Amino acid sequence: MVHFLIRLSDIKNAEYIDNIMVPVWSDVNGQDDLVWYTAKKMSDSDEYVVDVNIKKHKYSLGKYNVGVYITDVTGRQYGVSSLETEMMLRQGSIDIKEKDGLNYLVTIKDFEVPGGATSVLVPIWSEVNGQDDLIWYTAKKNVKDQYEINLDVSKHKGLGKYWINAYAVQPNGNLMGLGNTNISVESPALGKMQVESDKESGKLKITVPVNKNAGLIKNVLIPIWSDKNQGNLVWYTAKKNAKNEYVVETNIKNHKYHSGIYWIDVYMTDITGMLTGVEGTQCDMSPDYDNLTAKDIDGSESVYQLNLNNLKVPGGEKWSAFCRLGKCRWTE
Repeated sequence: MVHFLIRLSDIKNAEYIDNIMVPVWSDVNGQDDLVWYTAKKMSDSDEYVVDVNIKKHKYSLGKYNVGVYITDVTGRQYGVSSLETEMMLRQGSIDIKEKDGLNYLVTIKDFEVPGGATSVLVPIWSEVNGQDDLIWYTAKKNVKDQYEINLDVSKHKGLGKYWINAYAVQPNGNLMGLGNTNISVESPALGKMQVESDKESGKLKITVPVNKNAGLIKNVLIPIWSDKNQGNLVWYTAKKNAKNEYVVETNIKNHKYHSGIYWIDVYMTDITGMLTGVEGTQCDMSPDYDNLTAKDIDGSESVYQLNLNNLKVPGGEKWSAFCRLGKCRWTE
């Protein structure tokens, strides 16, 4: 709706009227859009009409003020009436339908903007870290005169609650709010990691199951190290198997054959690129042996042979030790 019609009827002594002037202006910014209209007399009655196009009033919405001034045949003008009317926005509704867990169809419909809308803009952002992932989408008009956009959450940063607003762009460039809503996109979840170790070979296998929303996982990263200063830290990208599990298989040779306690963490990157720490655990890759004995080789009580029975050193290395006066050297 661009126009509204003003009708002036039941006029007495209409034959003495020279003309009727009708000033019209909106409440927006005072009278900066004031227009004086000359009312037209209908040919079949004494009624006068004014057709107001809000384009002439900067497409202002809200209350419009109308005055009526009559000039009689003697040239005298005087005000006879005033009235008000409104040109109001009808907001409509925003519908959201999930397509595949990653994409959502957002439809804006049933709204009406006096003067029309040149376009419909839809700003969307996630609640994570404020509006750092705000995107303004331009909606496309469909065959039902509704406006649609496709929300791809992978273009944003973070899952959880998403805020969706809609604005109509008037011909004057002003934005008029059509409403807002929100949706919740549930984050993926991993199960508890399982660690399998073989000390003899030095192999480690880490398996991480997926509990829900596997399609929203970009990758699973597993850092492993044993040094307190993380000098042998290696970040592994887990591979997804047929059971929808993420798996890393490695060997302590990738960690300088260091024995002892290994720290293993799990991090998940969701489809939006957000990295989240999930859990951490430890794995003991220390040498195993049954018992330790010392033998005085020459009776001098200065040279001893140390024997470790059933020694198993992670990575498959086997060693024996000789000590002299408290100093030991290891030989294979």
